[in-house]
Amino acid sequence: MGWVIVSGYICLIAGLVLGAIAILVPDLRASLGVTAVVLAPMGLFDILLGRYLAGLLKGFPKIKGFGAMMRDSAETMSSAALMLNQETRSDQLRASGLDAQAEVLAMRDTGQLFNFDPILEFDLRIHQGWKNPYKVENYRQLVSKIILPKISVGATYAAKVDPQDPNRLYISWT
Repeated sequence: MGWVIVSGYICLIAGLVLGAIAILVPDLRASLGVTAVVLAPMGLFDILLGRYLAGLLKGFPKIKGFGAMMRDSAETMSSAALMLNQETRSDQLRASGLDAQAEVLAMRDTGQLFNFDPILEFDLRIHQGWKNPYKVENYRQLVSKIILPKISVGATYAAKVDPQDPNRLYISWT
């Protein structure tokens, strides 16, 4: 609505200037006087209308610009790629991973969602039979909102570990 207000000020100022010229130059009074009488009130009307409409629209949400929409889309695609990659790894680990136990040391919400489920970040201690326990920090996993209440810091869950990379895990939260 800003453009309505700006055009209103332009019309108002033009009307006032033409009115002043019409008063100062008697030969132009007939032609400029009519124009001034039309422009000045039209400009005032535009200013008032623009302010009124701006007040009406103040509560409406702002429309995102193209760049913001592209950033949001890129973030969504990144999350989707992460989840697909993780799902593929999880399937591989369920089939060929080594049995282990994952103790949750810390749990954080990343603020990211995928299909309305949160992506969480965990610090874990992995217990793998006879081997010394080791820590895995900043492990990210999509967690269903249904399962989320069952996960707690200090609890231990069944896990599968990649024999080549002990930081690659699959955790069964149930």
